[in-house]
Amino acid sequence: MENVEAFRQSLSEDSLLKSLEPDDLEGLLRYAIRRSFGRGVTLCGQGEPGDSLMIVLSGAVKVCIFCNLGKEILLDRLGPGGVIGEIALFDGEPRAATVIAAEPSEVICLQRRDVMPFIAQHADVGLRLVQALCRKLRRTNALLEDHASLAMAPKLARGLLRLSSSTPRDADEAAEVRMSQSDLGNYVGLSRENVNRQLRQWTESGIVDLARGRIRLLDRPMIMRIAEGLS
Repeated sequence: MENVEAFRQSLSEDSLLKSLEPDDLEGLLRYAIRRSFGRGVTLCGQGEPGDSLMIVLSGAVKVCIFCNLGKEILLDRLGPGGVIGEIALFDGEPRAATVIAAEPSEVICLQRRDVMPFIAQHADVGLRLVQALCRKLRRTNALLEDHASLAMAPKLARGLLRLSSSTPRDADEAAEVRMSQSDLGNYVGLSRENVNRQLRQWTESGIVDLARGRIRLLDRPMIMRIAEGLS
């Protein structure tokens, strides 16, 4: 890859690759394949061989599973710096979820046969991979708990807070979620109609602002109160 340092500077602060020394990063990226995906294209499918790791460079992808009746359950949405395939990378088993481009996206792909020897020589990379995996597991656990126990408004509020926390933005910008209301419903376990009804109420109250495919969180403190069942 040309101009490795410029690439490194373009990464988000919590990216798996950000902390690597330029020489180490160049060594790893020697094996990388850069790929682009249009919106709606599947990057990898549940059950497919887990032979590679992918890191999102631009755009956004959604991580989902499909139940026996074909219903999509959205587990996560990853933007730039997001890591795809850590579980399969470590154990070599089939992929646990399907990953689909939520918008035009670019990723780098690293094969398991190349990454594992590199991790063996760079313990910090392995640690950051484990940390990224733990964050995903915590988010999934929180999602399952919310599905089981919360009323509609707190459930939706918590989902928006989780999703917005992974979306890069400038310090003075309102947090936002780039997601359709159908996908948001799949993520929080609500119907699209209920999601739309609640978002419209919050729009009238000045809590959020809706645009096509985007939800801006105008009053984050209020959303946090709603998420905790305090309002």
